[in-house]
Amino acid sequence: IIHYTTDGSEPDSISGMLYKKSIPAAPYQVVKAIASKDGWKHSRLTEFVVFKTGAKPSRAELITVPDQKYQGEGAQTFIDGKKGAPDFFRDPTWIAFRDRSLEAIFYFDDAPNIQSITISFSKNVGAMTMPPAEVEVWGGEDKNHLTVLQKVKPIQPTDYNISRVEGVEIKFPAAKRKCYRIVARPLTKLPDFRKSKDKGWLMVDEIFFNE
Repeated sequence: IIHYTTDGSEPDSISGMLYKKSIPAAPYQVVKAIASKDGWKHSRLTEFVVFKTGAKPSRAELITVPDQKYQGEGAQTFIDGKKGAPDFFRDPTWIAFRDRSLEAIFYFDDAPNIQSITISFSKNVGAMTMPPAEVEVWGGEDKNHLTVLQKVKPIQPTDYNISRVEGVEIKFPAAKRKCYRIVARPLTKLPDFRKSKDKGWLMVDEIFFNE
């Protein structure tokens, strides 16, 4: 028997939702699960980070230049559907920013009804790859007519914890728009527990647009 949660809590052999044939899809979620059997100790807790593909932009355009060591495949990196590993940054699935913000524009031909975006990033505290310090999402009919849809400051790690690919979902009022501008700022200083004055890396492999 498998019990799982998607709300951040930890399941046990009697709590959590019972896995049957599938798990309801969400734009971004962390699934925690354990397996149990009568008369046996339950398994160790397992976590899965899940991203939903969403609507794919027709093209993407970088406004800022990424770090020269981690340029990925340019703006196409954000929308090519290729996921990276949190400890293999030379893979061109990753594109990184440290001394400047990530700024990019995304275009749609058919104006889907988008209600949120998810930025997929590497969280590897030892390697200084961190969640973005702040994210802005702009939207509109074209790049010359954009308005701010949302600004958020994602939660930062408080210890080393596990290294993995995570995401931050930014929600805003749903509407049919043809153009989005995303600004994601890297940390200008690592959290205090890291005992370093270094800047954080913002290492991104995908940006998803959720209908």
